[in-house]
Amino acid sequence: MGGPTAPRSGALRASVGIFVTWGVLLAISGGVAAGPIATFMHKRFVLMSERTDAMLLGGSIAQLYAADPALEVATRFHLIMLSAVLSGMGISMASLAWAGLRQGSRAALVGLVLTPVPICVWFAVVASQYRANGISVTIVDVPPFVWVGALVAAVGGILGWRGLRQ
Repeated sequence: MGGPTAPRSGALRASVGIFVTWGVLLAISGGVAAGPIATFMHKRFVLMSERTDAMLLGGSIAQLYAADPALEVATRFHLIMLSAVLSGMGISMASLAWAGLRQGSRAALVGLVLTPVPICVWFAVVASQYRANGISVTIVDVPPFVWVGALVAAVGGILGWRGLRQ
């Protein structure tokens, strides 16, 4: 009586599952990344990838940190803050998918599909700065939360749209 109902179609169930799974993975990886992984990650890259950052900044990350220890501290803090944002975004996405999309909310689907758009746009802006300096950026250089998020939004969005139409 008035409680949550299961999604009406297989496509909608799949969409909810995709968005909830991605949200939970973001929340967990954000939480884990704030600790030991941040210590590992900050040794690999500052902005994009180890390869592109070394080309843009004129040396390996180890060389840059040796020359400027404050950069290493700032990078670690930056990654911890990024981890918090990713974790919060993951919790929001999983909640929106479970409480909104699962109930048939088109607004929830729109919100879930649009979530990675600003991330992709800003990474395109960052990539353009690398390209302006003659550095090619490939999908391997882009952090997974960017391109996987876009893929999740596309697949989950198509399935959700199909499911809501049934």
